[in-house]
Amino acid sequence: MFSGKRILIYDLKGNLANDIKTDFIAHEIEYLEDGSLACYCDYSANEAYEKNKTRPNLILLDLNSAETHPFLYTPQSISVQEVNSPFSALSSHTPQYAFLFDILTNSIYEIGQERIKRTFVLNFGDEETANQKSYVRKLEEEQLTAERIMPGASDSPQYPVITSLISCNNFLFLNAINYSTMDVYQIVYSVDDAKCIYGKAQKQFPIENDIDGVVPFAPYAAYQSKIYGVIESYQLAASEPTNSKVVTFLADIEEDDNPIIVMAETKKIN
Repeated sequence: MFSGKRILIYDLKGNLANDIKTDFIAHEIEYLEDGSLACYCDYSANEAYEKNKTRPNLILLDLNSAETHPFLYTPQSISVQEVNSPFSALSSHTPQYAFLFDILTNSIYEIGQERIKRTFVLNFGDEETANQKSYVRKLEEEQLTAERIMPGASDSPQYPVITSLISCNNFLFLNAINYSTMDVYQIVYSVDDAKCIYGKAQKQFPIENDIDGVVPFAPYAAYQSKIYGVIESYQLAASEPTNSKVVTFLADIEEDDNPIIVMAETKKIN
């Protein structure tokens, strides 16, 4: 358990096994099998690690020696208040590795064994990439308030922003939206191949054997090649599917019914 600047380690019986004091703040942690913690700092001001006007966004902590290894230095002018991540950026992959998604650069990093490697950068097109780089430069040069960067505000991002990330051993599944155009994306990233497929709008979503026109759904979990989530009843009731099975199913659905569980299979990445 991470509490302020302390790591509290308990055994399976609930007894305190170790208390490690740290000199940094982390917002998320993942345990790695080599006996270390991947600690995501989320642009926090960890002054003890600042150098040349930059600060680390990731710190690996050896639980045996309490040694720290800082990575991913970013300009200290970018504050945690300016980076509004709506999902958990750090996720486990295998006991040996974890993945980190950096929302400002759309980069996917693999973390493990005192090292970090960038394995992929999402690319939504030249114009969107240019807008993203321009936005990051503005964050470096100015102190933007939360009100100025909210969707639709004067300085909000003009490129697709990742809104959710679901991970499992085989892949990462990401949702994104460009609030300036209201274009919606779904992305599947293959962990083993470091390859990605993109889907824009409903008809191009990377879902296999679609039967309902891919009504937008909220993903909550993933296992093997499947995504699990829910669709609000009013969304499904308002859709116009052509599949006869779905039409029959909709006959019993009311707009105020409980959410409906979704199981979707991702397309294969060649």
